[in-house]
Amino acid sequence: MNNLFFIIFCISFLCIPIFVLWALINLIRRKPAKKRFIYSGISALVLIISTIGFGLTMDEEPALNNSVDIVSESPSTATESTASTPTITPTAIPTVHTTEIPLVESPTLQSTLEPTAQPIEVPMPEPTSNPQSDTVKYSLLSEFELDELQQLYLNFDSSLSYSDAVDYIISTGLPYSEGKYNGSRTIQIAFTEGCTAQKYKKESGDYLTINYDYPKNENSSNDELDKYTFSSCEYVPLDSYLSLTYTEVSTFISRLGTQLELDSVMTKEEQMLYYFNNK
Repeated sequence: MNNLFFIIFCISFLCIPIFVLWALINLIRRKPAKKRFIYSGISALVLIISTIGFGLTMDEEPALNNSVDIVSESPSTATESTASTPTITPTAIPTVHTTEIPLVESPTLQSTLEPTAQPIEVPMPEPTSNPQSDTVKYSLLSEFELDELQQLYLNFDSSLSYSDAVDYIISTGLPYSEGKYNGSRTIQIAFTEGCTAQKYKKESGDYLTINYDYPKNENSSNDELDKYTFSSCEYVPLDSYLSLTYTEVSTFISRLGTQLELDSVMTKEEQMLYYFNNK
């Protein structure tokens, strides 16, 4: 059993630096690394558990050897135990050998020889609910590598309230800005701070805008964040004249501000595929 724990110890010891290095590479490439850190943490937990199990099994073997030696060195006690078993005749008592004594059948010795270590259940990692996870797969986009803004466009949940949307953007670690207008609010996300300026951009680059509207029959100057509802989300890449937009009821693609005559019920995945093929 200690060999099994030693193998688990070696595997988990190797997995910890591998997952940590993988997570650091993802951070450098500006990709999500949370899942790699979770795996490294699980590996560390398995390492600790295997160390404990290895120690318990190492302590168990000497105890077993000592109990057998004590029995072999005290024949008088052994003969008393054999005398109590109905299968051994009294004439066999003077010629007791350690290989022939059925001491395993004795309840006292049996309790000594039984291992005390209990099986330890290693918790398995639960699936993460983070929509930014790189495990999200899109069959139409399998041959393309999506950046963080493209993943955000595809994964953003339009049912989020305005406050929850801001918290979600913060969790991505991307630079963003908030703008309040007459009857609406806009969140602009980009790879750099200079691209998050909503009126006068300080530099060029890809950006994403998420728009929320205030109820038309109410005074927006009250600015109650809970009353804002999702209006639209637009992805504007620098390497193309195209921009992708979706609302609660439709999706559309524009070129230089002019809406193209495409299917208004395209999925966001189909929009992104059109962009990759026509940028």
